Amino acid sequence: MSIKDEERRLYISRGIQTFLDSDRPLVEETPADFNDFVMGELIRVAMHLDHVDCFMARLEPPGEEVWEIRIYDTEPQLRFFGRFAEQDTFDALMGPLSKSRKFPRRVDHQRIQLACAADWRRLFKHPPLCDGEEIDAYLSSNIDLA
Repeated sequence: MSIKDEERRLYISRGIQTFLDSDRPLVEETPADFNDFVMGELIRVAMHLDHVDCFMARLEPPGEEVWEIRIYDTEPQLRFFGRFAEQDTFDALMGPLSKSRKFPRRVDHQRIQLACAADWRRLFKHPPLCDGEEIDAYLSSNIDLA
């Protein structure tokens, strides 16, 4: 993996910080994956949810510009949701949501998008980066799984 010259920024909500500070199961794996993002590691991303093997994917439909961070090396897997404020700056607003590989369930992405967008509007006066069709508009140093 290569490290880029500039680090990315990852802001997390108070709820996510509470999870990270807890002794709940699966906490240990999350900071390492968040750190890979912040340190500019080459990460796998997808502009659509239909990709299985990626760290981040944009929820569909893309109008709300809500993204999912996937922590795969746990069982159940963990998911966090947020928006890009600008290139290489991600605000993780919601999570963790657990998703089992053994007992898959459908995630209500529409509800998550609405809640995430509402959280964003409570916190910020400006819209997120919302008009990119190329992953580089959001994230440098990536492997686009288009």
